[in-house]
Amino acid sequence: MPLTPIVESLLKTMADAGGPSISDVAPQQGREMYRMMHQDMKKAELHEVVDQQAGSVPIRIYRPSEGDNKPCLVFFHGGGWVIGDLDTHDAPCRMLAKSSDCVVIAVDYRLAPEHPFPKPFDDCYEAFSWIHQHAQELGINPLKLAVGGDSAGGNLAAALCLKIKAESGPTIRHQLLIYPVTDAAMDTASYSDNAEGYMLTRATMAWFFDHYIGPEHRQNPLVSPLLA
Repeated sequence: MPLTPIVESLLKTMADAGGPSISDVAPQQGREMYRMMHQDMKKAELHEVVDQQAGSVPIRIYRPSEGDNKPCLVFFHGGGWVIGDLDTHDAPCRMLAKSSDCVVIAVDYRLAPEHPFPKPFDDCYEAFSWIHQHAQELGINPLKLAVGGDSAGGNLAAALCLKIKAESGPTIRHQLLIYPVTDAAMDTASYSDNAEGYMLTRATMAWFFDHYIGPEHRQNPLVSPLLA
């Protein structure tokens, strides 16, 4: 696959540095590796950044500017449902808030394998429902809610929309799905054509899925939204 010079340089730097793959270590070590990868990212200055709870789920609220009744993006971080947290995705959430003038609310859902499916998804659903119910006190417009996320977070956002639609719940105006995981079958051509050499390997994807779900869940649309 042809690569941009920036990505090509990044992959070379990582290869030269050596070290284990995430799929070769325990989840806790993988989380530490992932945090180190993100610690030097540039962070935009915003009007306000606040940590609080959405029911039982920790959230971080990014306000780009003063004013109430703003649109809101509820964001679920990536990391294969196993790694990642509010801090690893602090920089992109700040960028999204600043560039859109939307309030961004990041959700710190529980991670597998300590908390396998459906617990991470349940946290996302609980947080979104709480945010909608408390829109006025949060200074956001309940009629202008979006959901989004990268990778596993994109999977959770898409799955959330399916559940909300099935329940005739609050209107979600937009999905921001950044390279979302949409099918747990792992049988497409890209899984073989790009299995090695591009940072996220086939073995690593298998490691993530095996921690998040058992075989009985692979065809559940809340795990594989493509099947919906």
